[in-house]
Amino acid sequence: MRFPVEDQKFIEHLCEHRLGVGADGVVLLQPSEKADFRMRIFNADGNEAAQCGNGLRCLVDFIRQMGHLRSSLSIETQERIVQCSWEGDQITVDLGAYIWAHDNFPIDSFSLQLIHTGVPHAVAFVEDLALPDFTAVASKLRFHEVFAPQGANVNFAQVRGGKIFTRTYERGVEEETLACGTGAAAVAVAAMKKYQLKNPICIVPASREELFVEVTSKVVKLRGRATFVFHGTIDY
Repeated sequence: MRFPVEDQKFIEHLCEHRLGVGADGVVLLQPSEKADFRMRIFNADGNEAAQCGNGLRCLVDFIRQMGHLRSSLSIETQERIVQCSWEGDQITVDLGAYIWAHDNFPIDSFSLQLIHTGVPHAVAFVEDLALPDFTAVASKLRFHEVFAPQGANVNFAQVRGGKIFTRTYERGVEEETLACGTGAAAVAVAAMKKYQLKNPICIVPASREELFVEVTSKVVKLRGRATFVFHGTIDY
């Protein structure tokens, strides 16, 4: 089947949690003339995204399951060519250079950092992640005029016991997701500056599956496991 990338409604249907497969997005594996493989990622709303850290790790695991023998490979994305590798069950992707766009600017009661790790992420450190009306608060920030016109993903973070716990509201999904790789990277970049943490920085998203981020002055790398859930066939 030729995947109908032009059919936004089809992608929305696949990602719908009640009537479809259920997902935060759809990742396509394609041939590449510039790298070993090419990745395209579509958010749950059917729009194509520039980057997805966890999507990259899942795609690498899928390629491994197909029998790829080398422990490293390159993947072409909309933004750049990403170097990926694995050791045991740990998959590492090089997300490349990050951009610190805004530092400590206030919106409502939050002090936010805006960091690009392939896509824009607003990061706020809070004392308690159990925020009342999380979705409403995060959605308001996501669409704030400061981030216009493209908006931003929103990450709330709390440092506990040497780890950083996070909750993320993602563009294109328009709700809280269990984990976000580029969000984890943005939180780690902000935390390294704010708290002088050392590499690797352990990020614990809502899924409670730990991600490890290594931040240098030039690039950020994301490492963690990918969990296979099921496979199936779809008629279109």
